[in-house]
Amino acid sequence: MKLDIPGALWAVEIPFVLTNGNGGRTKFWFSAQKERKQFEIQLRAWGLSRIPPDRMVRLSVHRILGHGQRLWDPGSWQRGNWKEIQDSLVSVGWFRDDSCRWIHESIDFQQVDAKPRPKQSSTRIIVWPVDGSVCHCCGQALLKGRE
Repeated sequence: MKLDIPGALWAVEIPFVLTNGNGGRTKFWFSAQKERKQFEIQLRAWGLSRIPPDRMVRLSVHRILGHGQRLWDPGSWQRGNWKEIQDSLVSVGWFRDDSCRWIHESIDFQQVDAKPRPKQSSTRIIVWPVDGSVCHCCGQALLKGRE
C-alpha cells in the first residue's frame, strides 16, 4: 500500500476505483457525501491517517487499470469520483483542506496499463512538495514549512 518514491512526501496505492462520471452527477449531494464517508472509513481502517503538512503540495494521481477496463479520454477523471477521494484524504489529515492554499495542483493524472492487468483497479496517489516561493499560476506566496 505505501510506496517509496524518491522526492515524494508520501505515496500510496489503494484499491479505490476511480470513476469517470459518465453516468452524470445529480443535484443531490447525499450520494457523493456517502461515497466520501466510505472512502474515509476505509482509509482509517488501513491506518492511512496523517498529520497534515504545513506546506503546499502537488498531487499525482494514477489510475491503475484492472481487468476489462478501458483507457479514458484525458479529461474524464475530473468529473468522476476523484473529488470524493480527495475530500476523504482531507478528512484523514493528508491536507489542511483541499483549497488551492494547500493543494497547488492535482492535475498530474496518468493511466497505467500494466501487463498482465490486475483483477481489480486501484489508485496511486503521490504527494510532492511544491518548490519555489511563488505560485507560477497566480503569483501568490507559497506555503513552506514542516513536512
